[in-house]
Amino acid sequence: MARVSIDEFGDREVARVCAAASPAQANKIEEILGGGKIEFAIVEESFRESNFAFTATQGPVFYVAAAQAPYAREILTAAGMP
Repeated sequence: MARVSIDEFGDREVARVCAAASPAQANKIEEILGGGKIEFAIVEESFRESNFAFTATQGPVFYVAAAQAPYAREILTAAGMP
């Protein structure tokens, strides 16, 4: 599958699967989800990143159809993504 607009999910429930802390990480996540044949949307949002202290970060957040979320999280985790 490929990247789509969040609106293209229509009435389907979506789930947030991860947020990218850097452009390189975002590119890697796109590659993993696309390679897994998962339709995904990217929305620029604020999120909290946990290093040693929680910091607010603005960046790409990845959403997939809720039905595909467990598989998406599985392949992202297997690839070492947060």
